[in-house]
Order: sequence, then C-alpha cells, then structure tokens
Amino acid sequence: MKVRKSFILILFFALLTNAPQILATTLKTIPNFKLVNQDGKTFHLHDFKGQFVFVSFIYTRCPMKSMCPMTTRLTIELAQEWKKFKHKPPLHLLIVTLDPKFDTPSALKSYAHQYGADLNLITFATGKPQTLADFESYFDVIAIPEGGMVNHNIESVLLSPAMKNLKEFYENQWKPKDVLKFLTLPSSSKNVK
Repeated sequence: MKVRKSFILILFFALLTNAPQILATTLKTIPNFKLVNQDGKTFHLHDFKGQFVFVSFIYTRCPMKSMCPMTTRLTIELAQEWKKFKHKPPLHLLIVTLDPKFDTPSALKSYAHQYGADLNLITFATGKPQTLADFESYFDVIAIPEGGMVNHNIESVLLSPAMKNLKEFYENQWKPKDVLKFLTLPSSSKNVK
C-alpha cells in the first residue's frame, strides 16, 4: 500500500513540475456531467452549451495561498475583466470542488460570498464523488485526499460553446487577459458549434 501511495505522489509531483503553463488541447467533447451548484440545485454541464465555459478546480479548505485561493481569485478577476468587454463572447465560469465530502453546497456558497463572487456568472459545483472523479479525469486533474487535505495539481480549462476542450491553463501562471485573448481569436470561433 505504501509503495502504491508513493508511486501516486511521485506521479502527481512529476505532472506538476513538467506541465507547461498554457497548452492547446485536442478537441474532445466533454460528457454531460450532472453536478450540484452552491444553492443545492442539480444542473448538467451541457446546460451551458452555447457559451464558452471556463472550468477551475479548488477545495475550500486549501491552506496554500498560491493554489486554490489564487485559482479562485484569478477566476473572479476573469469574470470582472470579461464584464468590461464591449462585445462580450458568451462566457460562464465553473469552479468545481475537489473535496465533495466537505464542500457541500452551503460551504461552497459561503466560500463564494467570502470572495465576492458574482453567482450570476460563476457557478460553484459539487456532486457525487464518483461523478466528480470522472469529471476531473477528463481534464487530467489529480486529487488525492490525505489527512484532511487534498493533494492536487492545478489546472483550469476553457471549453468551447460545443463543450469541447479548447485550451488548458496550468499552475495559476495564467492571467485573465490570456483567457480573454483566446476568446477573441478567430481560431476559437471555428470551435463555437
């Protein structure tokens, strides 16, 4: 058991250190995952079809300021910058928990309020543990609960309005303008349908 756990941790940290900051991905349609928002209401990923969707992963108890708190701040900054656009491409932001046991809808709502998140533009999501694990795997997100913490890599993903992977952003090295520039590129409009 210790050997397996050590192997998983080595793999986890290898992914962290070898991941490029921004990587174009192959276009793959993401399944219509069933999730639960911060108000306890069920929704499906494909409810956002027709909009670009920016997906980030966090857990609310994360003590590392450079990880989940920074991911949350960057995502909220992205929402604020998007609002300033004169001609806004349709966009929704989805922040998904890596800790469904603790991050209940009410915990996510409290966390959202703590950060001043605009819940008309940003959805905080949880769901069944297996559903979330499957969802994470589509984006190569690794989350390993251990001792009240969750060891995980950092990744955010931009989906096209057709629910296909367009762009992956690693390690919180991205800025809102990186995402917004990509939304306005002519090549991204090819993937709208």
